[in-house]
Amino acid sequence: MDPTAPTDADRVALMEQAYSSVEEVCSQLGDADWGRPTDLPGWSVKDNLSHLVSYEAIISGRPRAPEDIDISAATHVTNDFQALNEREVEWRRPRPGAEVLEEFREVTTARMKDLAQMDDPSWEATMNSPFGPLPARDFMGIRLMDFFYHEQDIRRAAGKPGHLDGAVARACFERLATLSLPRVVGKAAAAPDGTVVLFDVAPAGRPVAVAVQGGRGSLVEAPADPTVRITCDLEAFFCLCGGRWQPAYALADGRVRVQGDEQLGRRVLDALSVIP
Repeated sequence: MDPTAPTDADRVALMEQAYSSVEEVCSQLGDADWGRPTDLPGWSVKDNLSHLVSYEAIISGRPRAPEDIDISAATHVTNDFQALNEREVEWRRPRPGAEVLEEFREVTTARMKDLAQMDDPSWEATMNSPFGPLPARDFMGIRLMDFFYHEQDIRRAAGKPGHLDGAVARACFERLATLSLPRVVGKAAAAPDGTVVLFDVAPAGRPVAVAVQGGRGSLVEAPADPTVRITCDLEAFFCLCGGRWQPAYALADGRVRVQGDEQLGRRVLDALSVIP
């Protein structure tokens, strides 16, 4: 067993922090804030909250959005997964933001009660997630990431930055660092054998080095002279991994710098969008 892996109590505490932080920032929003566009095509601040509400409501046993809701105007929807999300968001669009926030408070209160009562068999049980059947422990990591990302979407759009430090941000960073970066470098960017790519991410991130051997990426100790060094702040890292920002934007804005093999560095940045 990995001694650094979160315990079940950690998972519950992280979700409680994620719920609380979303509720906190949304409680500060005025009427004009709910309709502000975000980095996600077609989605406003309220739409991001509606999305977060929808999954927690479904898990809690509340009704789903009707299958026949018309989402034909949503040109950003290109697959079934996105269509499922869009129906839930569209269902809540006629409601004012304050009403969606009240639903959020209700469902997250119910979810915290459920999480507090989970035992080992409950955590090991298989859930039907949008990504297929998953143990509850694994699905909880996905939910935490979803909450963190959409909270940050809301914060950027509403001009209320925050919560880019602390346990939730660190947990989301470590998930991306350990599960995604080796695949990005070794497979998606097709870095050649012998390559070492160093992601030098400012706190609450950390330096993460990926070496490629046999066409596969693996985590290694950070060398003094990597093939490529990608330096960025934590928000830029998250926005690139989440497809919120294009690499060209982050580079032009000075939020990301590439040293060493620049051509390979750009391939890595182009492949860094890993959040569906």
